[in-house]
Amino acid sequence: MLLASFVAFADTKPSVYVICKNNGQVRTIRVELDAQNICHTIYTKAGVDKAMGSGKNRESCNQWLTNIRVNLEKSNWKCRDVESATVEGTT
Repeated sequence: MLLASFVAFADTKPSVYVICKNNGQVRTIRVELDAQNICHTIYTKAGVDKAMGSGKNRESCNQWLTNIRVNLEKSNWKCRDVESATVEGTT
């Protein structure tokens, strides 16, 4: 059922997006909204998305994101906010 929610907003722009790097590895954390205006905090590790939390209040999703970011930074990951990002296909 959660996967269906991801499909509903797969093409939307994240409202909050953080990228973290450590020794050539990259992890991302983002907050996205689905069609019902429910926020979802998504953590990507090794190219695999995992829903870490969701809620009607965006602040709760932002708190999930902050907690994950703080934990990564405590483990010597370097994180930064991403203002905007685009995905382009290859031909």
